[in-house]
Amino acid sequence: MGNTLTVENPAVQCYALCSSILVMKILLMAPLTTRQRFSKKVFASVEDEKFLAVKSSGRLVTDDPDVERVRRAHLNDLENIPAFIFISGLYLLTNPASGVASMLMKTYTGCRILHSLVYAAFANPEDAIRMGKVKVDDDVERVRRAHLNDLENIPVFIVVCTVYLMTNPSLSLAANLIRIFALARIAHSVVYAVVVIPQPARALSFGIGCSITIYMAVMSLMHFIPSM
Repeated sequence: MGNTLTVENPAVQCYALCSSILVMKILLMAPLTTRQRFSKKVFASVEDEKFLAVKSSGRLVTDDPDVERVRRAHLNDLENIPAFIFISGLYLLTNPASGVASMLMKTYTGCRILHSLVYAAFANPEDAIRMGKVKVDDDVERVRRAHLNDLENIPVFIVVCTVYLMTNPSLSLAANLIRIFALARIAHSVVYAVVVIPQPARALSFGIGCSITIYMAVMSLMHFIPSM
């Protein structure tokens, strides 16, 4: 088995191919949302409605079921695909069998494409028919907001932390900052969505994680700016 970090490795080639396909799929979801808006003649922004006043229905709509279905499929991609690309990259570092790794990545890619097709591209109102009227539930929305907060903060931290590690910081300091961030994010999800605790519990856990990310970003800037 060859070095997992060389492009000659079939698993690395498969990783590059699948990652490219998945990124393109994410990017294509935006035009699909636009297509739905134009086909239904519903727009969520005033400037869009004014720009297309001749062809639009004159309604500003933020809850059209067909448009929202595509947007949810897009959000589901954003929730899952970046995490897969990151985790599968780490998985390649374990020097797995190329055949197994390639099969797993191809299967995942196929499943994500199928998910979007059955969810957004060729969807029917099966959920509403089978389960009754679709509604917004406060508890469900609370968990979704906690999830979105993770998506807004954790990927940014991973990128910033990686750059920060390139500055050759104190190993103990870096390790402790990473541990504290991880614990703060776990605490944030717990007090936000699992066992709801009044403020400032959520604000404190969010602020600790955000402060660590800002600190790492500032240290990285101070290290690399002189070389520019």
